[in-house]
Amino acid sequence: MIKQGVGLEATLWNEYSNLYQTRRVDQVVVENGTLANDELFHELLPMSRNLGEVDFEGLRRNQPQLLTLNEKGKYHLYRIGDAWAGRNVHAALYDALRLLKDY
Repeated sequence: MIKQGVGLEATLWNEYSNLYQTRRVDQVVVENGTLANDELFHELLPMSRNLGEVDFEGLRRNQPQLLTLNEKGKYHLYRIGDAWAGRNVHAALYDALRLLKDY
């Protein structure tokens, strides 16, 4: 971005078309997106009873989430909040409530 008098000259890139375009603009708003922070989830996955899986049909029917895919697992593991996608704390709390309300 280069300041041009009272405006800005910005070079924009379209990730879908892979084209660059230079425009004279008054303002630039940047949205960089977010990535899931799921390293801990993947590290804990092999020791979990459900291997991180959700019984979506059971969840739809409002049933407890007690899948056992690994008999040697020590705990049930669910990916919620920012481990699922870049979201806010309210989404994480809602995920936890939905998955664990019957424990």
